[in-house]
Amino acid sequence: MTFVGLLWRADSRLRLEQRALRKDGQYRWFLIRYNPFRNEKNEVIRWYATGTDIDDRVRAEERTRNENLALREQIDRDSMFEDIVGSSRNCVEFFARSPKWRLPIPQF
Repeated sequence: MTFVGLLWRADSRLRLEQRALRKDGQYRWFLIRYNPFRNEKNEVIRWYATGTDIDDRVRAEERTRNENLALREQIDRDSMFEDIVGSSRNCVEFFARSPKWRLPIPQF
């Protein structure tokens, strides 16, 4: 069944987040809300829809997810580093000065 068919069979409000092509040719995320209009018999005779541009919010959420993933990976790497190298002051200071590792020097 198509979305339109499902919409006509639905009995309440619907929400949908989707990408849509704007007049300027740019795809952006929109929140679409469908609200039924009923007759005196409480039958749905028409649907009204509103669209809200939520592209900035969706992109911010995606950035946050990516940053959280990178942070988790960094924490895992740091934990593994301590497990492998240990907490030897000399080793930690050596790797902290290495441009490849760029680890902060802990205060002993």
